[in-house]
Amino acid sequence: LDDERNAAFVAGFAESSLRRQMAAYRGAANVASDHHGDRTASWLLPLFSDDERLVRADTVGIDWSGLLGAAQDRSAFIRAYIASPAFNNDSDHLMRALEDRVSQFPELTFEAVDRVLALSGGWTEEDKRGHYSTLHHLSRVIVELYRSVEGGSDAERKILDLFDIYLSRDVHNIRDAISAYERH
Repeated sequence: LDDERNAAFVAGFAESSLRRQMAAYRGAANVASDHHGDRTASWLLPLFSDDERLVRADTVGIDWSGLLGAAQDRSAFIRAYIASPAFNNDSDHLMRALEDRVSQFPELTFEAVDRVLALSGGWTEEDKRGHYSTLHHLSRVIVELYRSVEGGSDAERKILDLFDIYLSRDVHNIRDAISAYERH
């Protein structure tokens, strides 16, 4: 937590991919912490877009459930991840955490689903295997997102647009999920 030592540590990122990997790994493990969260979040933000895939891969250990359940609002941090190349490499963990909290975080969930659908159009078969959990549960997430909004609202129209994109991609049998759906 020493500012001077932290500044020296971060300054070394430019010259050492190993240092960035270590920061990504340790940052991911501690970003949900009340004590170290701000410091490690500041490390992770640029590492989400690091040129080296191995550095981005070490951000995967973030406890998204813990982060979403923390007292401190980390929405801006989560949005940065959703917009980053790291999310393109690994959406599964965040999407799984949001899946159980759609009603608590409808805006974040909408942004994540929108990004997944935007990215998935360009994913290869190998990429799709790497995002298996995201794609497998996406229909349920969209349905839960739809349940969380008021009928006839702008939000409902936006979610219906997501349904259209999803249907056009014919990912994981969404038609069965829609036919079994009943609005509560």
